[in-house]
Amino acid sequence: MENQQMMRGLHAFALDELTNNILPFWSTQVKDRETGGFHGAFKTDGTPDIKAPRILILNARLIWTFSSAYRIFKDESYLEDAWYAYRYFMKHFWDTRNIGAYYSVMPNGTPDKDHKLIYGQAFTIYALSEFYRATGHEPALKDAIALYEKLEEVALDKANDGYWECFTADWSERADKTQSMAKGSTKSMNTHLHLIEAYTSLLRVYDTPKMREDTTRLYRIMTRKVLNRESGHYFMYLQDDWTPTDLVESYGHDIEGSWLMHECAQVIGDPVLIRESEELAAQMAAACMKSVMPDGGMLDEGTPDGKFLDDHLIWWIQAENVVGMLNAWQATDDTRFLKVSYAQAMYIRRFMADRVNGEWFGMIDRNGKPGTKFVAKVTGWKCPYHNARMCFEIHERLEAMDEAKQGS
Repeated sequence: MENQQMMRGLHAFALDELTNNILPFWSTQVKDRETGGFHGAFKTDGTPDIKAPRILILNARLIWTFSSAYRIFKDESYLEDAWYAYRYFMKHFWDTRNIGAYYSVMPNGTPDKDHKLIYGQAFTIYALSEFYRATGHEPALKDAIALYEKLEEVALDKANDGYWECFTADWSERADKTQSMAKGSTKSMNTHLHLIEAYTSLLRVYDTPKMREDTTRLYRIMTRKVLNRESGHYFMYLQDDWTPTDLVESYGHDIEGSWLMHECAQVIGDPVLIRESEELAAQMAAACMKSVMPDGGMLDEGTPDGKFLDDHLIWWIQAENVVGMLNAWQATDDTRFLKVSYAQAMYIRRFMADRVNGEWFGMIDRNGKPGTKFVAKVTGWKCPYHNARMCFEIHERLEAMDEAKQGS
């Protein structure tokens, strides 16, 4: 009974947060109704920064968010917003000559930085495949497939496996291939984490032997080369041959990856991988427990010796902790994981969600006060993807549990 009460509490929290706080903020306050699209940033006083460039990451995630919202809830207003985000993206970000998406455009829609960041291309595949899943719009699927094939052709390290980080606009190798996500290394956990997310999403709507093979290969990369199987944490930065260059533990990425790998195995449908991913999800969730404060919030980063490098609480980490711990509970039936998920949700409601001005604070301190950086509600990276997805996951998981009970 206690578990049912926590799940119902999570569900009520998720629906309220999604429909009354997160999505209305992006649908009403962030749209640029004069030039189109969405403002690239908000100032700390809550007003749009009309001069800020518009980043690929934010705009792809907006397509994904409103597409998912429509697919799940069938609200026509979400469909309108999905199309609004999709049309702007394809008009201004999509590189029709070379395939793929520019990193950023100016407020007037002209290209700003035209390099091909693989992390960003992953979110483009993620967005386009979900848009197709929600709408059945064939050109979106066609472009997602074309971009996936381009990554396999150009970005794949055929000697060592895995994917490099960044290319020029025409997909030539950059002089500095360590640019961006990898911090001096040639490969990063973060890029591969979101590639597995993108490939899993595309596999749902484009299930070919090659797509299934490549998605399975990415699963094995994440579980055998990026994951430290002893500690239950990812290696953040790696060289071409997968030698780690940093031992920092990023708890938000760990807990996020724990459920994304499980999701990937489920979509692939291999019973052996599903079982393995359940065990890894539980191991990783348990390893992340050390970063959860007594009142529910999850800290950012630490080192294997137990020292925390950053004791601020960042918005996306809190959202991923809710889902990751919930997933670990479903995989193991260990109630301690559900309790952490529920406590984290209540922490978000108490401290992270801004129910006065909308959305979530980007960062708060241990006392629940907004921090001195990442306070802005909108940046190239601050978006509704993590927190809206948290709400979607809670809702869909509870519905699936209810359907399973009815069918038993």
